Amino acid sequence: MNRMQGLLFKISLSVLLWVGIGFLSESPVRAGGSFYSWGDNSAGQLGDGTTTMQTEPTAGPVFSANLLSTAAGAAHSLALQSDGTVSAWGSDLYGQLGDGGNNNQSSPVPVAGLSNVTAIAAGYNHSLAIKADGTVAAWGWNSAGQLGDGFTNNRNTPYSIQNLTGVVSVAGGGEFSLAAKNDGSVVAWGSNFYGQLGDGTHSDHHLPAPISGLSGKTITMVAAGYQHSLALAADGTLWAWGRNRYGQLGDGSTSDRNSPVQVSGLSDVKSIACGYDISLALKADGTLWAWGRGDYGQLGNGANSSSSVPVQVQSLFGVVAVVGGGEHSLALKSDQTVWAWGDNTFGQLGDGTQTRRNSPVQSSLPIGGVTLAAGGGFSLAAATCLPWDLNCDHVINVLDVTILGQHFGQTGAPGAIPGDINRDGVVNVLDVSNLGSHFGETD
Repeated sequence: MNRMQGLLFKISLSVLLWVGIGFLSESPVRAGGSFYSWGDNSAGQLGDGTTTMQTEPTAGPVFSANLLSTAAGAAHSLALQSDGTVSAWGSDLYGQLGDGGNNNQSSPVPVAGLSNVTAIAAGYNHSLAIKADGTVAAWGWNSAGQLGDGFTNNRNTPYSIQNLTGVVSVAGGGEFSLAAKNDGSVVAWGSNFYGQLGDGTHSDHHLPAPISGLSGKTITMVAAGYQHSLALAADGTLWAWGRNRYGQLGDGSTSDRNSPVQVSGLSDVKSIACGYDISLALKADGTLWAWGRGDYGQLGNGANSSSSVPVQVQSLFGVVAVVGGGEHSLALKSDQTVWAWGDNTFGQLGDGTQTRRNSPVQSSLPIGGVTLAAGGGFSLAAATCLPWDLNCDHVINVLDVTILGQHFGQTGAPGAIPGDINRDGVVNVLDVSNLGSHFGETD
């Protein structure tokens, strides 16, 4: 038995002792998983190498590493890979692809000089990324200072926002950006015409500025519409500010607010999302609620009218994730089915038609276990893998042990090496323990 075989045996034996089953065999890492996209493709934002509109989910590109999440802007797309890098495609008029150019791309290209990324977000025409050290990079359109660099010049490569650390959630709106920090505070920058920066003024900020109206609340997540903002507090309450023409702030009025107001009648919220002029809240009981503009059926409540207070999305239970697009929304249920409603001009609901829907319809997506994104008139879905599912076959077994063993002792950027489950830059016994604690699970 050579040294590597001995190492594999020891790692395998450790796991088998924990779970009492299995044997060791070889398997390569399966990169990428499945990716599907549908809807508007005029700028190549579906990533399938064409500019052809699709009314049903269509298989897209294969990525070099497993996908962790996707994000969508007005007409551009982002994908975060498990090695901490980001790819982009679609419209690049303002440099929002971050590849150093300004040419549209119908297939993914790497975002230049960006690594160790843990989360991504797309604004209307700009892009944001949180790095492992809690800092934020931004690129693309900068008309109102939404890149947070103190200027209004567009950038076609990422810029690291200065003096902004400890970020846990980030969101991009029309011409502004939001960030929630690990101390529970929120900062905002960019356009403030409708008060969407929440600082009590209507003055733009070209650098991150604190939102004072949330003192006493620990904010864990932020979301941004085209001109309004949403924040989720640790106690399950929801706060909103900015434009309110269609009631998208959910306070029972249509008055714009330049400081946060509480969304009426909602508690136990666990996740939030925004479309252009709507807001969405997923409650802990798996129900979904919406408010704001409704003329295209965006609220999913069977009507085509707006609402200034939350209304329940029809016939959806067991929801585990929700995303908002331009005038449409997507929801993932616990049974791994995807449902959509709202505008369908470009087939962005994925039901094979171009018919608007004011209540949810099931998208004809052939995969489960997905992460979703909704853009201006298009949708994205990627099969994702948990960090310990190293070969992305949705079961944690000895094949994952083998992969970890092949890289045991290697070092590199956090998360860049297969087997660096806890993202500390080295594959070691901590990763063995992490994998072992999930051995036998499926996802």
